[in-house]
Amino acid sequence: MRILVNYSTIFRHPVMFSKFQSVGTFNRLHPSSAALLKRPHPNPWEVPVAELRRQFQRHLRDISGPIPAIRAIETIHIKTKTRALPVTLYRPRVDGPLPLAIFLHGGGFVLGQHDQYSALCARVANAADCIVASIGYSLSPEQPFPHALEDCAQGYEQLLGEADWLGFDPARVAIFGDSAGGNLAAALGLMATQGTVPALRGLWLIYPVLDILANTASRKLFAKGYGLDESHMRWYGQQYISDGKAQAREVLASPGVMAAETALAFPKTFIQTAGFDPLKDEARDFAKLLDQSGRLLGYTCFEEVTHGFVNAFDHLEESHMAVDEGARWLRHLFDC
Repeated sequence: MRILVNYSTIFRHPVMFSKFQSVGTFNRLHPSSAALLKRPHPNPWEVPVAELRRQFQRHLRDISGPIPAIRAIETIHIKTKTRALPVTLYRPRVDGPLPLAIFLHGGGFVLGQHDQYSALCARVANAADCIVASIGYSLSPEQPFPHALEDCAQGYEQLLGEADWLGFDPARVAIFGDSAGGNLAAALGLMATQGTVPALRGLWLIYPVLDILANTASRKLFAKGYGLDESHMRWYGQQYISDGKAQAREVLASPGVMAAETALAFPKTFIQTAGFDPLKDEARDFAKLLDQSGRLLGYTCFEEVTHGFVNAFDHLEESHMAVDEGARWLRHLFDC
């Protein structure tokens, strides 16, 4: 029997459940997730990077389905110290000034673009009554660590400076990201803790990469055959980290290794992950660290699905549930 939670009903009321939630049946792979795994997944080192990116774009478009109706989608360029940074804005059908949720996309630091996640970003904008700004950060291997993080940090600061022009409230800003984007979002949370970027309301991390050199049980258990193989993760990590293991252990590259005393000042955070995801354990370990420090809003594991499920709106009910849940927490953060 599947255990599903009607978040659209629960989230109209104060949170009355444990911070650690499990949705679905443990150790049961959803048939739709199993079907998606049967599609070809090339080894990334066997395909030119440009072609790999085209395949990833087609995959996202296929699983995400149509873009929900929304007031406007527009791409602008904001000037940073190094370049004009592309940012795609998603405006909901409500009047402003609105809160802002900055989105940092996944793709192993190598794949993905700011404008390829419209199905997700439009849903979040509508559900959370906020403007979503998807930042087009630099990709590896052309621009390895810390270029992507620097782009995100500078983009965040520049967006704050354009709040009046863009029509959002600079005092109500949160950041969310999936996979590699979750890593970058957590790193920005650390930078906010350190005072090197402005403070923010909080974070929403979706199956984040939190320790590039992690050696957890879930990484071993789901090392092959679940869409994100261990060999693939090693390859993506090598593209992102150019100086080897020492750099991978830097806290801004692997936010999950931050010290307990640092967690005491970390932004309030909500985390989601998947039951058949090799990144599951590092996300849960990070959630426990934040919970011990009083900085965790909540943690949910969608037990029956795999890494990347949040974008599979045309295939999985859990994708819609995860967005509804994340939007609830964004509204909570904006109202604090």
